[in-house]
Formats: sequence, C-alpha cells, structure tokens
Amino acid sequence: MANQVEIANIALSQVKAHAIESFDESSTEAEVVNRIYSIARDACLSDVAPRWARKQSLLSELTEEVSGWDYVYSYPADCLEAIEIYNSAKVNDEDKIPFEIASASSGNASIILTDEAEAELIYTAKITNTGVYDFLFVEALIWKLSSYLAIPLKGDDRLQASCAKAYSAAVGIAKAKTKNEGWRMPDSSSSFVRAR
Repeated sequence: MANQVEIANIALSQVKAHAIESFDESSTEAEVVNRIYSIARDACLSDVAPRWARKQSLLSELTEEVSGWDYVYSYPADCLEAIEIYNSAKVNDEDKIPFEIASASSGNASIILTDEAEAELIYTAKITNTGVYDFLFVEALIWKLSSYLAIPLKGDDRLQASCAKAYSAAVGIAKAKTKNEGWRMPDSSSSFVRAR
C-alpha cells in the first residue's frame, strides 16, 4: 500500500499543488502537509472506523472515584473512538455494558467510567502504519487531506467544498465495505431465527 508521502502527493495533485519528497523538506506544501496529515488521518479513521483499526484492550483501573460508577479506568492513549465495553455474554445491543467518557478530576486526561470489573474496551485505534490501510480507506484519506489542503495552498473555497464532498462519498463506500467484513452468530432472539 502507499506510504505517507505517496498519499500526500496524490492529495496535493488533487488540488494542483507541487509534489513533495518528504514531510521535512523546506517547501510550503511539505510544511502544510506535515501540519495537517495526522489530524486528517485520525479524523478519517474515526469517520470510517475500519475493522482493521479495531482493538480490544484490558483497561487500567485508576484510584479516582466518580459518583454513580463502580470503576474508573484510564483512556487508552491510542484510542480515537470508544465503541463498547466487551461483554462475552452479549447477544444483542440490549446486552451492551454501560460506560461513559469523562474528564479526570485533574482535567488533564480522559477517563472511562463503568460498573464492569476488569473491563476490556473495544475501540477504533490510531493506526499510523499505512501498510495496514486498505485501498478504500486510502482513497478517503486522500480526499480528506485534499479538503484540508485546498484553502492554505490554493485559497479556493469551491475546491475545498468539492474535495469535502468527494470525501463524504469515499467515507460512505469505505464504511459499507467495513460493515461487510466479519461475521457473528445470528441473534437467537430475532424473529427470523425463532421462525426457523
């Protein structure tokens, strides 16, 4: 799969800007790309939530106490979006374990509140290795970068809007692919399964 510079260069070409050799070179394009790449990547990961970016980790319990919740856990450093607390007995959405994201009392970190002991969080992780990215995610990321590049490099609102529209379409296609990846046992409480 394409590396970061190749992805950036395709995005730069979409806004008719000059290609770069590296993020560290002394050009306006490289400076802007270097400033926005990780923001665009993380936004795209959150929007698409691809299954290859999904992680499950045992959370680290904190000593902090919060009224109304039995346990307080630290928020994983690589977490972009918390999806759910793992429940081995989950059959359907009604079996989801309640949790909430809050701010630590210090105000310097996010925390996870739940009543689940030894909680495992399923989440969308910050994945920086482009070798893991699939082609539909790369396409969406290119359009996200392009939409961020259009104003600082070209000062063109219409170009920015066009790139943002292309990004929305690319995200829709990438999300549809993600939904088709993976399989779970059908819900035994569904009317279709009961009718069989």
